[in-house]
Amino acid sequence: RVFTKVFPSPDIPRREFENLRQVYAGIPDLVPKPLHFGVQGDSWVLWMGGVPGFRLHAQAVTSSPSRLRDVLGIIAAMHARLRVPGSNAAAERHDCLVTKPLQSLSQFGTALSVRRGCAVLAAEVTPEWLSQQPVIPQHGDLFPDNILVAGRQTRIIDWESFGFVDIPLYDLLTFLLSLLRRDGQLPGEWNPSLRTLIPSLINSYVRALGLHPSAVRLLLPLVLTNWFYLQWNDGRH
Repeated sequence: RVFTKVFPSPDIPRREFENLRQVYAGIPDLVPKPLHFGVQGDSWVLWMGGVPGFRLHAQAVTSSPSRLRDVLGIIAAMHARLRVPGSNAAAERHDCLVTKPLQSLSQFGTALSVRRGCAVLAAEVTPEWLSQQPVIPQHGDLFPDNILVAGRQTRIIDWESFGFVDIPLYDLLTFLLSLLRRDGQLPGEWNPSLRTLIPSLINSYVRALGLHPSAVRLLLPLVLTNWFYLQWNDGRH
């Protein structure tokens, strides 16, 4: 009925508790209910309502296109309900989502093609273009292990990274990459049947969120750049 996470310091559980409160207000049927955050003895604890289910098994979705579409439909519905009004801090958002990630990737990637690609993306993703894209705070760590399934019920857990990125497609690509990379790190090693499904899955998401199809051409590399940037900042060099 109750689940408790115990930490040696307050920063992570405090952040997850506040994130859960925000998310629960918008999608209470998809997340655990936040109950309490505080100190207990020498530890900091986060209490939340228990939810039924088993962690989503990657094989269960990669072997069933209909099951995969169901899961991605839940992700799209979640994002539609978490969408927030556009921010007035357009320059700050552009700096966080475009300038800093692209600078980091350019410095890390020594290949000329990487640096040219970053320069082209930086020129095209202007503050004005970014301000036209919906602000949708992303879960930030949406791997199959963070999705619990019990019959027809689905719950999503581990919200400490929520809101670090607020551009659409981030969670979707994180989830799809986690499935693809089970077969290897390089695209040539990935499951060909799963790869052929991805364009239609992304198109379904784009339609569900009301995104302009032409925006995907820039959103895809921008999302992948932010994916790299967050991993790098987390010390996963």
